[in-house]
Amino acid sequence: MSKAIPFIAAAALSLSCYATPVAAATIIDNPLNGIDGSCLFATTCGTPTGAADPFAAQFFTVSDTTALTGASFTAYITDLSLPFTVNWKILSEGSDGLPGAAVLNGSAAAPDQVYLGQQFGLSIVRSSFDIAGSPLASGSYYLAIQAVTTASSVYLANADGAGAAYSANGNSWAPGYGTASAVAVSLSGDSVAAVPEPTTWAMMIIGFGFVGLSLRRRRTATTMRVRFTA
Repeated sequence: MSKAIPFIAAAALSLSCYATPVAAATIIDNPLNGIDGSCLFATTCGTPTGAADPFAAQFFTVSDTTALTGASFTAYITDLSLPFTVNWKILSEGSDGLPGAAVLNGSAAAPDQVYLGQQFGLSIVRSSFDIAGSPLASGSYYLAIQAVTTASSVYLANADGAGAAYSANGNSWAPGYGTASAVAVSLSGDSVAAVPEPTTWAMMIIGFGFVGLSLRRRRTATTMRVRFTA
């Protein structure tokens, strides 16, 4: 029985390491803090010459491997009835601290719109959308978003904080979004329990095998002692 104890302990330890419960988390929660005069957020705004693919991006970090679930942005728009589609990207942090290479990307409808009021003759709306893909490893990233709408004016709202950037061509990034140091976006996700490596699975299987063999020998020895006693 003494030989079985180490294997049982090792197996239990392995299982406890990889059975970490999944916990929901808010990654970004930037509140509205005023209007940004830049029109770069909308694909139909009068973008500067050569600005064919404008995105606004917000810096964030994750401390654990995380599966993204949803995001939102707050914008000033001219017409509440206009539907939104959002092009989104998750970008790694470049060596200069600005957005780097794309890690994930996609396009999603934003049907869940919450009216927040009016300012400057425009309606303030928070639009939510689903976001998913392969889990992100711990590290620093940027959430980049682009509104797709027929509105003549769509302004992404400012927010308290730091780490926003914009792209006027999809490749060249500049610090700050208009005059904003951060943009009014949110991002949520779930921490993902680690998945055992193949070698770990093999060790666990071997360990359980030894446990079974040890218990079988113990039963055999007990049976023999009973027979001899009888």
